[in-house]
Amino acid sequence: MGGTRSLTTALVLAMTGGVAALDNGAANTPPLGWCSWQRYRCAISCNDATSPDCFNERLIKDTADAMAASPLKAAGYEYVALDDCWQAPRRVNGHVVADPNRFPSGLKALAAYVHSKGLKFGMYTAVGNFTCASGRFAVDPIGLGCDYDQISKGCPVAKQDIEDFVSWDIDHIKVDGCKGFDEPHMNQSYDMIGQFLQDAVAKRGTGPVVYHPSNLGFEFPRQFRELASTANQWRFQTDVQDSWESVAGIMASIGAGQPTCIPGPLPANCTGRLRGPPSVWCASFCVERDEFLAVPGRGGWHDPDMLLAGETPCTPAATKAGMQCSVLPLAEQRSQLAVWAMASAPLLLSADLTAVPNESMAILTNRDVLAINQDPLGRMSFRFISDTVHGVDAWKKELVGGDVAVAIVNMNTTNRARQMANPDVKAAEWVAVPNHLIYDDATCPDLGQVTGCSHVGAEQLVQCCEMACLYDAACDAFNINPETPRCNKRACSPDNITKASWNNGDSWSAYRMVLPRPPAPPAPPAGPPLPAGYVLQLSDLGFAQDTRVHVRDVFAGQDLGIHTGTFVTTNPIGYHDVLLLRLSYSPFRVPTDL
Repeated sequence: MGGTRSLTTALVLAMTGGVAALDNGAANTPPLGWCSWQRYRCAISCNDATSPDCFNERLIKDTADAMAASPLKAAGYEYVALDDCWQAPRRVNGHVVADPNRFPSGLKALAAYVHSKGLKFGMYTAVGNFTCASGRFAVDPIGLGCDYDQISKGCPVAKQDIEDFVSWDIDHIKVDGCKGFDEPHMNQSYDMIGQFLQDAVAKRGTGPVVYHPSNLGFEFPRQFRELASTANQWRFQTDVQDSWESVAGIMASIGAGQPTCIPGPLPANCTGRLRGPPSVWCASFCVERDEFLAVPGRGGWHDPDMLLAGETPCTPAATKAGMQCSVLPLAEQRSQLAVWAMASAPLLLSADLTAVPNESMAILTNRDVLAINQDPLGRMSFRFISDTVHGVDAWKKELVGGDVAVAIVNMNTTNRARQMANPDVKAAEWVAVPNHLIYDDATCPDLGQVTGCSHVGAEQLVQCCEMACLYDAACDAFNINPETPRCNKRACSPDNITKASWNNGDSWSAYRMVLPRPPAPPAPPAGPPLPAGYVLQLSDLGFAQDTRVHVRDVFAGQDLGIHTGTFVTTNPIGYHDVLLLRLSYSPFRVPTDL
């Protein structure tokens, strides 16, 4: 039935000070699954249903097959969700339909296939007239169109589309916001769409549908509180890109104002959640931070975007088709999963599930990590240490039964470019090219912005672009704008790479890569580890000084003994790696006379 709140729920909220959450029977714990966007984007140049490295019917079926046959399903991953670009360019008799070339069976049949594997099916649309990638392929408006004057008219197109989608037996729907939608009234739009969804699901009579507003305009706790009453998960940060710099930027947003927030009322210039350096982010004010932390819980979750674990390299052709396939080191995969699990975030992969490396699979299916994410209390984590001297962030999360999870993350920012020691990589020399030289698009076509380098300052931009391009098989060269800061990657034919150059405006500095390029660059080298001997005060985690606390290393699956007062790390924590702990009361005295 529709979203309701029981008297018991109301009493619990009154006692705990929690936020009233949607009670539609969905997402009682954070959703686990897979979504196409991060890796596959709008890779539709194949224009058929079976080509590899393409967003098409074969991809979704192969993904469902792989999830069902792998340890992922047994670990609790269950959603297989299409993102943008599944739609046909035109509506048919006013209705959105699947692209007949890439999804000839239609989404209802595809949902049935996913369901036959014991999994759940998700899909995508957008709140306004257009989806985020519709400019690539659409002729007609294919979004819900529930904004501007349509709000007062009851959003009839949105009602029709949502009823259509629900009739296809979906289990999850992501509703994006882009292309000039009515941002001042977006919460009203999302509320109306949510009601259409509840009504359509009630009419269908089978199973709930997870409602996922995905809009980067959501910036204030007021919006999150409203979303919690109508939705099951909601985005609150920029899209994750396949780089550590992007992941670290989102971690900083999750931890805004933590451990120390800014007292007093918000200043008048706080027109968004994140403005300027972290020390003056609007989200770092106590009034914003505390409300942000209070919103998520059973049935509704902050969504910091997808996981990068399990990724594998793309072919150059796939990258040129728009796919994103940079691979994080295992340490960074562990750290992202740990912080997302601590934050009670939805865990959605986007990797090629037919090729996930065994080491990544072990990270993703670690049951003790997933237990922290799926803990019934549904608490948000809190960053109680932000140690810039040692490059350490430490997070804590209250768990059911009085347990506490702790994640100690090595956030050292030593630039990878300065850690290069492999002589084969050094052979790839980067040199500046004078701005007056002419760029030849046919020689070096533009592949778009270099992934992961929009989060660094101008002084680190060159090094970041060097490394990002070096480890991207499709990037032969790049050019850079230090004022933005921004850099774009270029693909050059091998015989022309040494003479490629360009000028994209007076503010751009141009760079090129000179052969020889190493055929298979090694994994990024390790930076400095966090030495053993880092001390945690157990009182900071809610334990009394004389309480005996059992400590377990979650990723290693090892018991680390019983501790009182403090816990001291005994092993180094690798560069960008994490030590994830579960702490439990140990009321029984261990005999000392044995």
